[in-house]
Amino acid sequence: FVVGRNQDCSYCRNSGGACGYNQISSDFVCYCEDGIHNRSSHCRHRSSFDDLVDIGELVILILIAACSLAGVIALLVLLCPCFGVQIFRKRKTSDERRQKKLKALIPLKHYTYAQVKKITKSFAEVVGRGGFGIVYKGTLSDGRMVAVKVLKDSKGNGEDFINEVASMSQTSHVNIVDLLGFCSEGTKRAIIYEFLENGSLDQFIKSNPSMNMDWMVLYGIALGVARGLEYLHYGCKTRIVHFDIKPQNVLLDGNLCPKVSDFGLAKLCEKKESI
Repeated sequence: FVVGRNQDCSYCRNSGGACGYNQISSDFVCYCEDGIHNRSSHCRHRSSFDDLVDIGELVILILIAACSLAGVIALLVLLCPCFGVQIFRKRKTSDERRQKKLKALIPLKHYTYAQVKKITKSFAEVVGRGGFGIVYKGTLSDGRMVAVKVLKDSKGNGEDFINEVASMSQTSHVNIVDLLGFCSEGTKRAIIYEFLENGSLDQFIKSNPSMNMDWMVLYGIALGVARGLEYLHYGCKTRIVHFDIKPQNVLLDGNLCPKVSDFGLAKLCEKKESI
């Protein structure tokens, strides 16, 4: 037994291993670089064939990964146009629904964007700026002067635009600015209303610092604004809450008669609802 073990140990050492002994099983073991060998008395050396096998396995793994990646890319290429078409169709359907809603709700003239550019002479004269857009001075084909508000950042569903047009289309009062028409072509939206030569109340006060407005004029402006609000709250078929009364949104005509404008934040509500 000792002779056999010595022979095993000799084989183990000659193959580059170290002799050992398993105390539990009382068996001879050979410690090699690739692990412990219990059944063999010598270490197994890697051959060129083993290296080729490992390289072949690596190549197979790379090919599998490449094919999987190519399959995922091909699937994305096929699905992206489908999703793009679906999103485009949804946007187009949404735009068409909004157009139908506006035309059904508002008995006003619908201007094209080309007509708006012609009315404003390619947006040549700016008469005001607000949180929702820029106001340009324009002239209709019949010679009437108008103010054209072009909404900026018109990327959403146009809720502010619909609110303003829908609210103003239901009004008819001496202290509410008259809406004459609108434009809605995709993201291009504009509102056309009567032009008031004295502009907004804040602009009028700033541009006429030396003008002393007596109390009767100030009282008349305040009373006109109050009457306009009363009409919005109680005179319309559907109550309109403005939510943005300030000097910039009060326009003055040639006789300093005030008119409430800019209904971008306005809300329609039933009269039984609390304001």
